[in-house]
Amino acid sequence: MYVYYIYVGASTVLVPVYLSEISPLRWRGIITSAHQLGTVAAILLVDILSLQEILGKPLYGWRILLGLTLLPAVFQLLTLPFCPESPRYLYIYKEDTEKAERALGMIRRTKDLSKELQYYEREKKEIQGKAKFKWLEIVKNGGMRRALFTSIGIHLSPHLAGIGAILYYSTAIFKAAKVPEPELATVFTGIALLLSTIFVTAIIDCVGRKKLMLYGLCGMGLSYTIITIGFCIQAYLYAKQGIFSVTWTNVLDVACIITVIVFYTVGPGPIPWVIISEFFTQEARPVAVGVSTVVHWFANAFIGLIFKFLLELYPFTLLIFAVNCYIFWIFTKFYVIETKGRPVDDVAREFQQYSDDRKWIHLKSDKHDNRY
Repeated sequence: MYVYYIYVGASTVLVPVYLSEISPLRWRGIITSAHQLGTVAAILLVDILSLQEILGKPLYGWRILLGLTLLPAVFQLLTLPFCPESPRYLYIYKEDTEKAERALGMIRRTKDLSKELQYYEREKKEIQGKAKFKWLEIVKNGGMRRALFTSIGIHLSPHLAGIGAILYYSTAIFKAAKVPEPELATVFTGIALLLSTIFVTAIIDCVGRKKLMLYGLCGMGLSYTIITIGFCIQAYLYAKQGIFSVTWTNVLDVACIITVIVFYTVGPGPIPWVIISEFFTQEARPVAVGVSTVVHWFANAFIGLIFKFLLELYPFTLLIFAVNCYIFWIFTKFYVIETKGRPVDDVAREFQQYSDDRKWIHLKSDKHDNRY
């Protein structure tokens, strides 16, 4: 099991970086967010297989579910040898132009690679003579430090906004709300999660990363606020009349739980994995992505562990998450840089400019660099 956990942790670092490095600039958001799309599709599949009628039986069902993880592992072992190495990595870090062109040609299926190779060359000159950054060197560098701090904040946002608690305890929440089939309701929640992720994946390169984060955090915060109002009404009626369950408040709470999950997929779900690889140039990206991913999973575990204690704060349990959503909305609004359609070195220069000048300056990208 520990080997499995190590693999899962490593894949959350490597997959977004690899997808980002092989993507054309104009499709980078769509391709990189495919990582999140695959994750939510797997969650839905597990929810379906875990139903009592399928593999939810306590005697042997969990053993079969655990064994099914072997299938994607075998599939990857068979297919990964045919995947090309990242052409950006080969060109910039390994300085192997021939292999980089060959790998890029395999991915693009075209002979006209000049524009992308020019972009690689520009990024290579930008970091010429620099060794790969260690985490302490990133902290000492003003621009990199700001980028790392922003990346960590973005990765903290989905978990401190409570999405782990909602996903882990969705069935328990539905049971408390007297939903007739709570496990089936969880499956429909997974379907909503998948459909909204597909929608966001399609529009991410049109709308932009920052806007989607703002929409998602705002929607989650408002949903938590409405749920808290419903909880307060239930608590008031129980205190006054001894009535704990009111149909319309239960329906409202369940609907808002679903909207929390939908708004999560709008921004805080896919955006952290997309935007993190767009903040850092080649020499700093591996360390920065690794640090941010560690913070991501630590926050996930932390919320999962403390949520049972937060339940004792009922009816204000989810109000904490609402406040966090609003805090991260302010953080995103005033601290996060939009990266849509911008080369990585351009984004890195803007971070450095913020660090050097200590003021907000918007740097415009050259038009010929915005698309290839």
